[in-house]
Amino acid sequence: MNVREGFETTFKFEISNPSLRCDRLDDVNTYCRSRGADGLAFVLQNESPIALGKAGSGIGYEGINNSFAIELDTYMNYDNMDPYENHISVLTQGWRYNITSNHSRSLADTTRIPDLTDGIHTVRIKYDPNFDMDAVPHPSFQTSGYTTWFLENADFKYGGEGDWGTGFGLLYVYVDDLYSPVLTTPLNLESTLKMDDGRMYVGLTSATGNSNWQVHDVLEWQFRSLHIDRLYEAPVVVNGEGAHECRNETACVHTPEYEHFMRTNNIQD
Repeated sequence: MNVREGFETTFKFEISNPSLRCDRLDDVNTYCRSRGADGLAFVLQNESPIALGKAGSGIGYEGINNSFAIELDTYMNYDNMDPYENHISVLTQGWRYNITSNHSRSLADTTRIPDLTDGIHTVRIKYDPNFDMDAVPHPSFQTSGYTTWFLENADFKYGGEGDWGTGFGLLYVYVDDLYSPVLTTPLNLESTLKMDDGRMYVGLTSATGNSNWQVHDVLEWQFRSLHIDRLYEAPVVVNGEGAHECRNETACVHTPEYEHFMRTNNIQD
C-alpha cells in the first residue's frame, strides 16, 4: 500500500480468554488476576510479504528488518522497559536495523488508554506527511530522546543531514474516541524506511506466550492511502541571499550547477 503520502487505518479488535496469573510468596498465592499476554501491533515493513517477527514480548513484529510498529501491549515486560502493562508505543529502528520491542527505541508511548483486555476496542491511526503546529499544544503530543536520533544520525556528525533533516510530519493514534488522539508524535516515514515507490506491506501482528496467553480477534479493518502532497519550504539560504551567507558552493542549495541541471532537465521546484 502507498504510505509515503499519508494513510489512515481503522481496526476493531477484542482480546479475550486470558490466562490466570498468580504472584507467589513462600509458595502461597498472594495475588491472582486474569489478564494474559502479550497484545497486538499495526506494522509497516518491506522485508517480504511473509515476514514474521518474534512471539511473546515481540508481539509478532520484533526482528523484522526495515519496519515500523505501533504496539498495543497488554503485558509488563521489565526487560523491554515497558512503561506499564497496558500501553501503546510507536517503535522503529529505521531501515538500517531490525526492529526491536525494547522501549529504548520508542518514539512515543502512552498509558492513558482504556484497558485493552476489557471488551471491544476501535483504534484509528493516521499519518500526515506534513507537520501541523496546531497539534503541538494537544495533551497527546509527545517526543522522546530517541526522536532526536533521527535528526542527528546518518552523516550528521560529518556535516551532512540526519534522516529527518528535511523535516517531518505527524502520526496520530486514537482509541475508541476517533476524534481526539491519545498519542501524537513527529514522524517522517519516507526517510525512516526504504519503500518501493512509496509503498510497503501493511498488516497486523499478535503474539502470546506459554505461561501467559490470551486470544486476539480482529473484527474489522479498513485502510486507505491519503495521497497528500508534501509541502515544500524554501531553505534559509538561496544563492547567498538570506539570513546567512553560504560557506561555499557545496553549502548552498541553488548553486549555478544546480540551476543548470534544473533548466536542462526542465525541472521546477
